[in-house]
Amino acid sequence: MRRAGYPETFSAGLITAVGAIDIIIPPSIPMIVYGAAASELVPRLYAAGILPGLLIAAMQNRTIDGMTGGFSIFTTFKYFDVAKGLTQLPGSFLVATALVNRKWMQSLGPDLEAMVRDESRRAEALFSTFGVEDVRRIAATWKKNGGEIISFSPADHQGFLKEVTASAAAILNANPQFREDYQALQAAAKKNRR
Repeated sequence: MRRAGYPETFSAGLITAVGAIDIIIPPSIPMIVYGAAASELVPRLYAAGILPGLLIAAMQNRTIDGMTGGFSIFTTFKYFDVAKGLTQLPGSFLVATALVNRKWMQSLGPDLEAMVRDESRRAEALFSTFGVEDVRRIAATWKKNGGEIISFSPADHQGFLKEVTASAAAILNANPQFREDYQALQAAAKKNRR
């Protein structure tokens, strides 16, 4: 929206108004305004907004028994109003990574490259701490609103991870680029696992 020349206060207000809607089922006036202001296709925004509302409706009338998603989605969209049990799957945290091209880093020169690496390490420490605290906060919100968090037994935890790892490997190994990336991530995880 900045590129389109809108002032930051207008952009922030519009994003806040759009984000404040619990479940967006079309038509939604703020979504239309946001789409026009941000040069986004309104039908695409509608499509993105329909699914959460349909999922909640399907859970309310018992068409579906459950769904999977990021932990924060369930409190943000107030799923505790329709489903009290939330099963936390082992290894189901979203991990956001930042990858930087080595050639680009080297093009910065030694001093600037060192600065970028130092700042990245500081940011990593901040975000890894925030992530753990955020999961605790989300769990507390879920429980405060009458929800229950269900955890796997240690044996089921290991069994789940074994099945998912085997399935993921089969899918990722089918594509040469995915396989190469997956193997690089596995090697880095093995090297850095504590």
